[in-house]
Amino acid sequence: MDKKYCFIVKTGEAELRAMQNLSSINLDKILPIVELTRGRRKNAGTKQSPNYIYPYEKKLDKVKEVLGNRSFALDITSDENLSSKEIDRLFDYTNGYANWVCEVTAFKINNKLDYLIPSIIVDYDDDNFEENIKKQILSLSSEFNTLMYRCSLDNAIAVEDIDFISQCLPNANELFIVVDCGWVPAASYTNPGNVCIERVNNIKKVLSGCQYKMAICATTFPNNISEIGNDVNDTFKLKEIDLYEMVKAKHSEVIYGDYASINPIRNDQIVMARGWIPRIDVALEREIYYYRKRRPGKSTAYADTYTSVAKQVVADKRFPISKQTEWGFAQIINCSLGDAPSASPSYWISVRMNSHIVQQINRLEI
Repeated sequence: MDKKYCFIVKTGEAELRAMQNLSSINLDKILPIVELTRGRRKNAGTKQSPNYIYPYEKKLDKVKEVLGNRSFALDITSDENLSSKEIDRLFDYTNGYANWVCEVTAFKINNKLDYLIPSIIVDYDDDNFEENIKKQILSLSSEFNTLMYRCSLDNAIAVEDIDFISQCLPNANELFIVVDCGWVPAASYTNPGNVCIERVNNIKKVLSGCQYKMAICATTFPNNISEIGNDVNDTFKLKEIDLYEMVKAKHSEVIYGDYASINPIRNDQIVMARGWIPRIDVALEREIYYYRKRRPGKSTAYADTYTSVAKQVVADKRFPISKQTEWGFAQIINCSLGDAPSASPSYWISVRMNSHIVQQINRLEI
């Protein structure tokens, strides 16, 4: 694995659309860490006796369609709001996490995904913890060259897990370690940065003789701009870059990772009964600026308001007009010319994410 930029991304419509519209050249340069979430609700019963299910198979099909036979890691969401009984069964530790091993192995073989990196699933409630983890590792390592272990920064025993995993992993395989900081307050990024430095230091102490790569993933992008940003326009510094550079100064081999400008705390459950305020975000290399505008009245179409906002966004001297051929920036320019591609907030999240990925590829000189 030789990637210099990775990001954690859920299998939501906005995220998949953003990646789908990246150029083939840019797709080849990134390592998405795909977090499988539940599919659309279906009634497997009757109207009188409903039985709602959330099959995720179409999510996996879309991931394969978007990324093809490129390097990407596959994990399972731990967000209860995005999970389901179908997702939960993949966490079952019985027989060495057999459900997960069978699912991810079949996904690779059926779709000829030579560079797929499966996550090592861990359940601390398992009475036979070490036995089932070892069996999972041995099963996965026989089919996959690289395995991923993703640990949150507040996981106090992550280093112990990595020590055990490295002892179980055959010498021919590589371990990809993702230190996941999640959302970090921009004003206090140095605190988790220092914790990261110590965490990486301790991890390296237990990895002698093991082939490994390590990434630091974080985001400082807010969950709700309305709570901290100005009403009309504002700029957010991407302090996750500063956090990473703190760690890299001590551990030069670590890979940069983020959440591709999407906060890990989702707003999917919020019902916008009173509508929303059209907003367009512009990703730069180390910051994101936005403009937004309330509709003049209920009779005014959202698309017209987005066009008005896009004109302000493009008129800003910071707008990267040189990247106008990239999908995300092209959407903004087209909108400013009166051709609003969508009036859905989800679509404009895709635009921001797509543009952010392009900017990080450029910043990292990949």
